[in-house]
Amino acid sequence: MRQDYSVQGKKEVSEIIEAFTKFTGLTPTPVARQRQYANTLNKILGDKTMEEVHYAISIQADEYAPVVSSPKDMYYKINAIRLYRAKQAIKGGGAINL
Repeated sequence: MRQDYSVQGKKEVSEIIEAFTKFTGLTPTPVARQRQYANTLNKILGDKTMEEVHYAISIQADEYAPVVSSPKDMYYKINAIRLYRAKQAIKGGGAINL
């Protein structure tokens, strides 16, 4: 079996970096440190990592949403993002899934 060299490192980590790169238009730097934060996020959130990343990016236009522009920002603000999601679910009358 041949290794896929188009993706550097873990596929999940590369997906997180790519999502933030598409959002900001810039690769988060320093890359090695950002990859470590992305890997830690993947360990913490597990299967819901990309769902949380896409949610964090999608709320950036909201006035009181936590500002996230890199995996490092998301790592330090993951609890604020989850709290914001819960508040929005309560405000909208939806169910809370943490």
